[in-house]
Amino acid sequence: MKKILLVAITVLMSVVSAKAEVGPMAVGAQLLYGTEIKNVGIGVKYQLYIVKGLRAEAGFNYFFKRKDVREWELNLNAHYVFNVSERFNLYPIAGLTYVSPTYSSGKSIFENKSNGRFGLNVGVGAEFAINSHFSLAAEIKYSLVSKYDQAVFGLGALYKF
Repeated sequence: MKKILLVAITVLMSVVSAKAEVGPMAVGAQLLYGTEIKNVGIGVKYQLYIVKGLRAEAGFNYFFKRKDVREWELNLNAHYVFNVSERFNLYPIAGLTYVSPTYSSGKSIFENKSNGRFGLNVGVGAEFAINSHFSLAAEIKYSLVSKYDQAVFGLGALYKF
């Protein structure tokens, strides 16, 4: 777990340090619903345009405890942004995820006793710009994780700078 967090932080810091050569950044928060855990959660994300139309996103999601199970996930996704209009964007989502659903006792729900698993994300999202700095966003993504696939619905807001 510590290694995964260290790698995620290193990747995020590398992206931030490369800011001078790439496009705008955004930070955001969202409300979530996961279909496997069957509960709501909250998430935070950081987005960075790498080249025109293509952006990287790092995110952390936490799903609240339900039936003695809680879950967190770390996501690294890519979006190819299609400008439908001046204020409205659509984008496909593709990336990697690491999920860790555990019982309140700390015991893994996975049979092999590992606390987490890697997987892939695929999905679609939409953004509506309120002004040049704030946007509202909606996403649906499907996390393909061995024996723990889950659709995640998200509604949130972004601040661009």
